[in-house]
Order: sequence, then structure tokens, then C-alpha cells
Amino acid sequence: MLISIFTKSVLNKAIFSNPGNLHIRAGFVLVVLLLLSACGSSLLTQQTPPVSTYLLEWNDTQAAPANAQGPSIRLNLITAAAGFDGPQIIYIRTPYQIEHYAYHRWVEAPARMLEPLVMRMLAGSGLFSAVLGPDSAARAVLQLDVELLHLQQVFSRDSSEVQLALSVDLVNVAQARLISSQRLSVTEPVTEATPYGSVQAANRATARLLIALRDFLSRLQPFSVEG
Repeated sequence: MLISIFTKSVLNKAIFSNPGNLHIRAGFVLVVLLLLSACGSSLLTQQTPPVSTYLLEWNDTQAAPANAQGPSIRLNLITAAAGFDGPQIIYIRTPYQIEHYAYHRWVEAPARMLEPLVMRMLAGSGLFSAVLGPDSAARAVLQLDVELLHLQQVFSRDSSEVQLALSVDLVNVAQARLISSQRLSVTEPVTEATPYGSVQAANRATARLLIALRDFLSRLQPFSVEG
């Protein structure tokens, strides 16, 4: 708006004052327009901040060796509930309304980032003889199905927390039988009122939920795996 007003003022002066040399006035107007165009383009570019991307990571500090006497297990492709299957960092200020940060996002969908972390947890749990991924052609005794129900930052009046929830099913493959099903959820306070604060809380929540998943599987021993 300011550039438009300034442009109009300059053009009026250039056209209607000093009606002497038409060529000089036309050249002056062209130079002014080019400069203003470049200035406006620069301002628009500076107003768009870069997009920051973030990871979900976890280091297993209690990893145990594989259990040669334990069953093998396959982790199926982790699915995600509607609205949580993209790379957006989601927050909720109003119940039932999903919003996301414009210039901050996950490097890929959280469900995809969770897969290697769950694989690492299974391999270091000391419960299984082998851990197979979704792309493996080998046959496993057990199958773990996981759905990401939500990963979201929820705001209250003067604070916020990250909520992370998974639905997990453990299946006996040979019998096509559900051994156990569980909904696991954790909440983690956001201690810094920034998008990065939400990312930090999400990583803490992920670590806690992976440990909860390991405890859930551990309580199911001895696994019912007879064919």
C-alpha cells in the first residue's frame, strides 16, 4: 500500500511537472518503476521465513541382546489416523479443530519416523529371537500392528502439552489369532512456548511411549505361539 501511494506520487510529479523534455521524463518514470518493482519483490521475499524441519529420535540406553529362545516378530507398516498421516506439526486450541504450524514441520510423517524407533525397541527388548520389518519377506511367529492415533500439542488457558497415543495389536500369525490389544498414551508438558518446545516435548513423549510398549510386550510373556 505504501509503495503504491509513493509510486502514484512520483509518477504524478514526473508526468505533470516540467512539461519540457518528454524523453527525459519517460526515462525517469521507467527507472523509478524498475526500482520500486525490485524493492517490492525484495520485501515480499524477506517476509517469507524458511521452513524448519524436525525429527523424532530415541536412544535406547537399556538395550538387551536378542533372546535365542524367544519367538520372531514382524512389525507391520505403522498406520495413522485421519488428520495425523502427514508431516505437519499439529496443535489444538479449540476442541475438534486441528491446526498446524506454517513454517515448522516434521521431516516426514510421524508414523514413518516411529517405525525405525519401534524396530529398535523390539530388537533391544531381549524378548525376541529376530525382528523383521514391514518389507521383509521372511516369516515371523508374531506380528505387531501399530496405529498412530494422534501426536498433537493441546493448548489450555496458559500452558500446553503434547499428547501421543498408539493402538497396538499383537497377533499369532500361524493361528491368525489376536493375543492382546492395548491403547497406549502419554502426555508431556511443553516447557518452552515455541514450535521447537513442542518438538522437544514430542521426543520426550516418544521415549516414554516406547518404554510403555516394551513393558506391555514384556507382561505378555510367555507368548502363546503354539501353531
